[in-house]
Amino acid sequence: MYSHLQIGRFLRDKSGATMMEYGLIIAIMSVVIIAVASLFGAEAIDSFNALSSNMENAESTMSDTPQ
Repeated sequence: MYSHLQIGRFLRDKSGATMMEYGLIIAIMSVVIIAVASLFGAEAIDSFNALSSNMENAESTMSDTPQ
């Protein structure tokens, strides 16, 4: 009888529900962030490499001109 009351009290207890909801929200946000980073990561690397190359070309062009 006593264990039956404990089980019933445990099932009605909602105090841990908020922590579970926060955990699910964090997990879903993590999955979305990882997916976006993996989708756009290669494009970002290519963009930064192109920018770096353009800056190196501009630097060499500037050093070739007489002052």
